[in-house]
Amino acid sequence: MVLCVTIIGIPLALLLLFLYPVAWMFGLILLADHLGDWILTHLIKSQSNFLVGTIFGIIVLGISMAVPLFGGILTILYTLLAFGLSFRLMFGYFQNQGKGQQTPPPPAEATAS
Repeated sequence: MVLCVTIIGIPLALLLLFLYPVAWMFGLILLADHLGDWILTHLIKSQSNFLVGTIFGIIVLGISMAVPLFGGILTILYTLLAFGLSFRLMFGYFQNQGKGQQTPPPPAEATAS
């Protein structure tokens, strides 16, 4: 509410109004991909690609959010995780922009004694 009072805050509030759903959906897709990939590789023991893992994760997230009592709690939890993944990816990307490609140092050669 305080942002809408100032001249700078009004455009910022409108920008945040449109960025909020985008970050939420992007984060849910990332969460579905991570969840689907983990389930496919660890529980089913099969190879996973981005599309299969994401679709499987969306199905699992959708079913878990439809549970009558725990669905609302899980939706809040998934929303927090989705925003966390979105911001972590966004800020991690911007932090790595200035660093360039860093190669690890070569391993030290073993000397025979």
